[in-house]
Formats: sequence, C-alpha cells, structure tokens
Amino acid sequence: MIQSLEDIAELAESIANKNSFFGRVNLEKIARKNKINIIANNYKDYFIGQLVHSCGKFYIHLNNDQLSDKELGRKRFTLAHELGHFFIDEHRLKLLKGQSLSYSLIGQENHKRIEFEANHFASNLLMPKNVFLKEAFQKEYGFDSILSLKNKFETSIECTTHHYLNHNVASLLMIKWNPDNTLKYTRYSQSFSELLGISGKPPVKYNPTYLLEQIQACEISNTGYVEKAIRLSKWISSIVPGGNKDLTGLEQTLKVGEFGAITLLLFFK
Repeated sequence: MIQSLEDIAELAESIANKNSFFGRVNLEKIARKNKINIIANNYKDYFIGQLVHSCGKFYIHLNNDQLSDKELGRKRFTLAHELGHFFIDEHRLKLLKGQSLSYSLIGQENHKRIEFEANHFASNLLMPKNVFLKEAFQKEYGFDSILSLKNKFETSIECTTHHYLNHNVASLLMIKWNPDNTLKYTRYSQSFSELLGISGKPPVKYNPTYLLEQIQACEISNTGYVEKAIRLSKWISSIVPGGNKDLTGLEQTLKVGEFGAITLLLFFK
C-alpha cells in the first residue's frame, strides 16, 4: 500500500517527537529501538547509504568514502533517508520479500517516487514542521533564518533550504550551482509562484563572471553569504525589464563548501 506524502510526514514527525532532545532528533536511538544495525565502512562510489535486509535483520550501510565527518548534516540526512525506507511500509515490505529498491529492478519512475518518499520522510524526521516554523519566523527571511535552522537541527544547507521552500516560509526562488558554477537546478516556494505568476522552470540568466565574484565575496563575509537588492529581470529572462512583474527583491548567495553554491531571490508583497 502506497502511503500519501501527508501520512509519511505525519509518521516522521511522530517518531521525531518521541526521539528528540532540544530539537535534535537522535537517529542512532531510533535505529537501536528498531533493532537496525548501522555499519559505516568504505564502499568507494557504489552508494552513499543503503538499507538492506539479511538473515532476518535490517542493516543501514553508510559510505565513509562519500560522507565526510565535516558534513554532519549530509550524513544525518543520509541516515534519516535510510530510516525512511524502513518506516515506509511499501519500502520495508519490498526488502522483506527479498526485492531491491534499486532502479534496475523496479523501473525509473517508481525508483524516483520511492527515493522522493524517503527524502520527504527524512526532512520531516529531522525538522518537524511545528518546531521548524517556530524557529524560521524568529530570524530574518533567507539565509539568516536557514543557517539558524541548519544549526538547530544539524542538517545540511541544501536540505534545510528545500524544507524552507516546501513550508512556504517566504516568496523565494532558489538557484543551486554546481561546483564548477554551472546551473544545477531551480526551485521556488508556492508564494513565489503566486506572487509572480511563474510556473515550470523559469529561464535563469547565467553570468559566470558575476557569479564567481559573489562566491569569492562569500569567503570574506562575516555572515558567510553576500546580499544585495536586485530586480527580478536581472535573473529571469522571461521577465520584461521595468514591467509590472519586474519586482525589486533581495539576492543572497552562499558558498556550500565543495558542493557549489546557492543563490536565493526573495520578494515581498
């Protein structure tokens, strides 16, 4: 039986509420309570994390080659994701039947759904909605709030920003850059779409020289990110300069270690 995303979020939050201390969810405790063994080892580039069922027991394998101790948030998200595979009934039952959750056996679209569901579980396990929103509204919109949330929940910047968008905290467009400063993807909140009448993938303008200047400026910034006022037409080619949708907003750029950078565009009614 396929569980709805609402049910998955509710399940994750209920587990988090029983296993949290000052907002931080104890993932290892959850694994122990459910008799899941965590094994961290070196697996080259075969996978980042993996839940397996063998000899009547569940094991979560974490790949030390892919999960640096410096990126605690990424490691915690990976562990929470694999716990999602255990707690989501359909995923767990497949493993109990000896079936793999991998792409090759279940098809690309089904694999994407299963991975999306585990990501959804992980986000709501690590950052339960009520606590997340209460903390989010205590800081200025954008990276000031997101960095505070990251530190409170010990999550990654990228995961925290996605959760921030999903909960529609602000009218916000996120642009994720690859380590070589090329565009990786864009995401935006519901209120951003409603405010500007944008749907689908907005055509982002790419100025490599400007982006590099912003990323370099991040390294000497006291906050870790740089910001400035901009017009939306500077970034979105479908917006007519000076038109009624060419709103003035706030641009923020943050370097994300070896994982590239994130630019946020915030707009207010």
